[in-house]
Amino acid sequence: PSFGTGFDRVGNHVVALGGWSSGDAGWSLAGVITADDRLRGVYYSPGTSRSRVRSLLERVVPGSSVMVEIPEDCAAGLLRHALDRARDDHTTVEGDVLRATRLLADVTALGDLEVAFDDHDPDQRARAVAGAGVYAQTPALLSWGRSLLGVAEGAARGAPGTPVDAKIVDNFLQGDNRRRWARRLEIAALLLSQDGASDAALAACATAQSLRSTDQPATDLPLIAAVFAS
Repeated sequence: PSFGTGFDRVGNHVVALGGWSSGDAGWSLAGVITADDRLRGVYYSPGTSRSRVRSLLERVVPGSSVMVEIPEDCAAGLLRHALDRARDDHTTVEGDVLRATRLLADVTALGDLEVAFDDHDPDQRARAVAGAGVYAQTPALLSWGRSLLGVAEGAARGAPGTPVDAKIVDNFLQGDNRRRWARRLEIAALLLSQDGASDAALAACATAQSLRSTDQPATDLPLIAAVFAS
């Protein structure tokens, strides 16, 4: 079993992976992935039962409001992607990084989370974007939105608790930040899809693709407008 969490106020989320290998038998890894998609810390525990993996995850991120079981290959790929980015940038990773590097050695990094929309329905993505606002209060998207507002506020050096206006959000969601938060929205969509909320997941993916492919102000997108309004 493997799990993913929602996002905290500075954009981190946690992925926990249960696995097995001949040298280590059953094991669990939990990795903290930052807002810029790098591994900040990774922690090991023996045992791979569902309760053991959840227990490790809860120790790393106590009280998470969003915790969803996700496919093992997704969890492993997300951890490997974040580990590779941290190593490429010479970022210090806390915890059991040498063991994690060995356990993830044969894993393919999951760099692309985009969803392919139906070629026979050219308006599918536009409809999903337009209707996305109604899903802003689902737990995974609420955690994404609150995290976005918190990080945008910090980037603008606003005092904690100061209301964030649309201009701050739109100025923040430019260039690399726009791509990073589109990916995080796709991770939220993964959590939604695994939690049975397929329409909300499609809306999140469509909004993420709009962030990637257009230059329109982010707060003009219905999902982000609804997050901002809440």
